[in-house]
Amino acid sequence: MTLLGAVRLDAAPRTIKDVFSMNLKNDNLPQRKPNLSVQVYQTLKKAIMDNTLKPGEPLLERQLAESLGVSRTPVREAFKLLAMDGLVKLVPNREAEVADISIMDVKEIIQIRSRLETLAARLCTDNATPDDIGRIGDRISAMEESLKNSDYLGYLTNDLGMHSIILACSGNLRLEAILKSLGNQISRLTYLSVGDVEQAKESLGHHRRIFQAISSKDPEGAEKAMAEHIESIREHLYRRFGL
Repeated sequence: MTLLGAVRLDAAPRTIKDVFSMNLKNDNLPQRKPNLSVQVYQTLKKAIMDNTLKPGEPLLERQLAESLGVSRTPVREAFKLLAMDGLVKLVPNREAEVADISIMDVKEIIQIRSRLETLAARLCTDNATPDDIGRIGDRISAMEESLKNSDYLGYLTNDLGMHSIILACSGNLRLEAILKSLGNQISRLTYLSVGDVEQAKESLGHHRRIFQAISSKDPEGAEKAMAEHIESIREHLYRRFGL
């Protein structure tokens, strides 16, 4: 079982122990003894979200504890937290497994995104401040740099970050709350939808057009560009699921 940190398309994957150690050394974490259950939870969640741990893959408590150099208790607690997120299924006599993704999950999430994120793009165009536009532009630049460096996870992190900024500057708190409640599922499907460099380049083009429309104060253009982006995600996911 391997987990990825800052994944490069041409790089060998790190082991779960490497990623766990990297999380412990993260300068952004509070400078105090970390809660091991939370650290294990964060490590496993990252691996599930970026599809390193595949849907349906078994999670063995003893094996993970040995790999991470911790007791089984924090691993068991991490499983419970992941189950609350809907990312892990607790299985009697088999401990746990990564929650599956069904074609119905894909269809429903895409339907919601195609309606609500297009609205968010339109509203953001109307409401965006120069600071909002600057932050979206920064995400575009970061995506370009990540793609240039073959940093796949860096690209996807900034992809999701750009969508979060657009959602926040829509000014509609209920709209934001609905989409945030689906954040884990949206993130997993985003990772699945961008499977190689060419798809990442296509995705970057969509994001550039969304940004151009927002910065030009063109709400119809932003809505259209977002709709095209979500449709592209749907096409990639349907192909991946053999539809």
